Amino acid sequence: MVNFTYAIILAALTFLGGFLIGRANPARRPDARSSNLPPPKVADAPGMDRVASLAASGEKIMAIKLYRDIHPGVGLKEAKDAVEAMEASIQRR
Repeated sequence: MVNFTYAIILAALTFLGGFLIGRANPARRPDARSSNLPPPKVADAPGMDRVASLAASGEKIMAIKLYRDIHPGVGLKEAKDAVEAMEASIQRR
């Protein structure tokens, strides 16, 4: 009975250790937002007029969130750059 208990504990610790090691290594986890896909063109998706209006009204964070919702493969930096470029082009007009 004692050997069976030790075997169960050892199996649980082995599983937990493997799980934690797998979670600690980000290179093994694919992330859709960090893919090497080029960022989409601004006119490619509907809803970009709402992103532009949010950027123009100074609600940059909401514009970035909406941009990332429209383009799920884009990372935070790419979305921020796109919204800032959109904001700058609106301010130039």
